[in-house]
Amino acid sequence: NNQSHRTATGSCVASRDGKRALSANRHAHMVWTNSVSSGRELRSDPGTAQPHHQPVQAQVPQNVSDGTLPPGWEVQFDEESQKTYFFSPVSGEITWDPPTCDPMDAAIAELGSLRVHCKTLRKIHPPGDSRRCEVRDGTKRKVEQELGLTFGQSAQNARALPPFSKNASLFKDRGDVMCGRGTAEAGGTHLLGRFDVLAVGALADFDSAWKYIKADGNKRPFWVLHAAALNIGESEAASDFQDYSSHAGLDVVGYVEDMGHIFENILTASVHLAGTDIVMFPFGMGAFLRNLWKLDSQFSRDHRHGKQLIDLRWALAARFMEALCKTASTSKVGTVHFCLFTSGKGDETDANTFAFLSAVLNAVKSRQLNSRAVNILMNADALGIAQNLADEGKVVMLVNGANRGLVGNHWFTDGARMAIDENLHRRSWRMAATAYMLNGGAQVVARQPNDLAAAVEWIGGTVVPIPKSDDGEERKRKVIEKFKAWDTDNDGRISRKEMSNVLSKLGFEAGDVDMCIAAADLNNDGFVSYVEFVGWLYSAERPNAVFLNVTDS
Repeated sequence: NNQSHRTATGSCVASRDGKRALSANRHAHMVWTNSVSSGRELRSDPGTAQPHHQPVQAQVPQNVSDGTLPPGWEVQFDEESQKTYFFSPVSGEITWDPPTCDPMDAAIAELGSLRVHCKTLRKIHPPGDSRRCEVRDGTKRKVEQELGLTFGQSAQNARALPPFSKNASLFKDRGDVMCGRGTAEAGGTHLLGRFDVLAVGALADFDSAWKYIKADGNKRPFWVLHAAALNIGESEAASDFQDYSSHAGLDVVGYVEDMGHIFENILTASVHLAGTDIVMFPFGMGAFLRNLWKLDSQFSRDHRHGKQLIDLRWALAARFMEALCKTASTSKVGTVHFCLFTSGKGDETDANTFAFLSAVLNAVKSRQLNSRAVNILMNADALGIAQNLADEGKVVMLVNGANRGLVGNHWFTDGARMAIDENLHRRSWRMAATAYMLNGGAQVVARQPNDLAAAVEWIGGTVVPIPKSDDGEERKRKVIEKFKAWDTDNDGRISRKEMSNVLSKLGFEAGDVDMCIAAADLNNDGFVSYVEFVGWLYSAERPNAVFLNVTDS
């Protein structure tokens, strides 16, 4: 239990001179790495002095200067020590030693060794704008034809209901015990509540290349579970940031736990609908985190190599796996198919994928999750996978990151060329037609809290209340209480001695205690503030035993 996330994912660094590098920079932060050949060891993080964030070609060691540096790594230069080091923007790993492999490849290989099914499909190349617009316009015409109205008219003008409309289900959660501020219920510009899950039936009309799938009578419907991730960083006007922040920045505990609440509601809906297979992607980890650094500078690339954002992605993925394991312990969940992508550029896409691979790996290695309960599909088209599974007779749940103002968002316009939500609707007229009916048309209008529930019932669907759960709020309370308990002199911060006393009682050895303190004390002032404590607790460096102790999980 004292091993961290880095240990679980393996390492791609050679295991020479690790301890020498540590002594060369005595003030450096320390991170876990795990050499496949030599086991766990401590390495120093050379980033205490502000390093350059561009590769320094003149300083590159001979064995990587010929372009053999594996994908997922960058060469950096530490001004304090005047040495070159290596940083992975994918895993957050930092080392003086040249890496030997792509961290993504290492994670996939280890998952395979644990009998987790991993398959890499041929990379999808999205169509050009002309084809996308052609499909979108064709879907609009089909919606008009099937509903018997002119696009843009009120849904009340429809002369027919779309197929599967009577199967629509709204899983409604008032969010009485949410960690964030504000209101969770719908109303104002929001049609969908913060924690609601909307289930509708659909078929895929176009494949991953946006080519029409001929209707041969053998296609079977699947469910689409619309849920809205918390938007804390799509832009500087991100709608949920204010509800999950304070003067100190992002409320990490509140944000992660409320995202976990959404994950659990998605799984609750799947169980209620007797789902056998769930198809999903890195939910809420793309656009909604992309500009978080503009609102909270701790998540910028210039702060600790962008490690705060890497850790936040890891915390979200781990929280989903926790929700999955918790639900699977009491209900039949079925198989979860993770549709993941890689760009090979060490960017947001790669970092999100690595976070989910690592979370699955940790859950399987700790035996919280059966290896056969997950299916890793690299470069997979989620809509196509859902349709294929449904055609095999499975009860499929395709998870979609929804917009709270309009189901399907503005799929019928020129914007959002690559957005998953909009493109799912463009490729399925039944999904788009149902969205039109539930939205009341094609415009965002002032909403009442029960508008969506009334619309679901109007088209013949049902509304299912989700039982109250205070898990997230309770966990946040426990984190605050544990911080105060560790802070024995009540000065609002945890000293080195106070932290050492607690960790020693948890069975940590002296070297591991030093590692934990160095990882938590970000400003090297000898104390751990509450913000630092939470950041460490939800980071990849905190040992599992600490998290379990703090949260009483």
